[in-house]
Amino acid sequence: MSNKIKQGHYELADAEAAKALKRLPTEKGWGLFTRPANPQPGVDEDGQFMWFDKKSDLSRFLQEHIVYWASLNCGPTEEDLPKICEAAAVLVRRAEQGEVTLAEAMNELSDWLYEFNKEIAWAGSYLELLSSPEEFPVEVRSWFRQVVADETIREVRPEDGYPLRKEELPDFLQLLEDYSGASLEDDLEFEDTL
Repeated sequence: MSNKIKQGHYELADAEAAKALKRLPTEKGWGLFTRPANPQPGVDEDGQFMWFDKKSDLSRFLQEHIVYWASLNCGPTEEDLPKICEAAAVLVRRAEQGEVTLAEAMNELSDWLYEFNKEIAWAGSYLELLSSPEEFPVEVRSWFRQVVADETIREVRPEDGYPLRKEELPDFLQLLEDYSGASLEDDLEFEDTL
């Protein structure tokens, strides 16, 4: 593969990621949260949400762009990237066909992205983020309620992770916008208190 073609993959992946990082979720939207797989002490690398208008857009990003985007600054040799991209595409198609769950596919994809110091902490629909009992959505809702309640970190209460109420949605969206493509990782460290 020529350097011009490789550079085109990187530029397109970076452009698609930039759009996803700036996009806000919609009711029918799908997203993912990426973060450093191996954070380095003293290095400011935080997690970030990426949003897509529909599941097929998320799927396309995962199949065509995630590997190039994740490898922009590090990772295996460029000769390995097309193989990893093809394996990622096959894995995402298997998830679309129900052969594996989306969570299983994201775990395996994260294993491959580890070489680039990236992992996918969550992928799913915006509606799942609002109400799913899964660990990551509960952490995000708990974090949101702590910030809205008193702007300080306090002990997490079980009710913090409950599904969001309709009247909370404008503030939740505002908070996602405020943290769009920015740091949530430092604030999402509630595993020990849930």
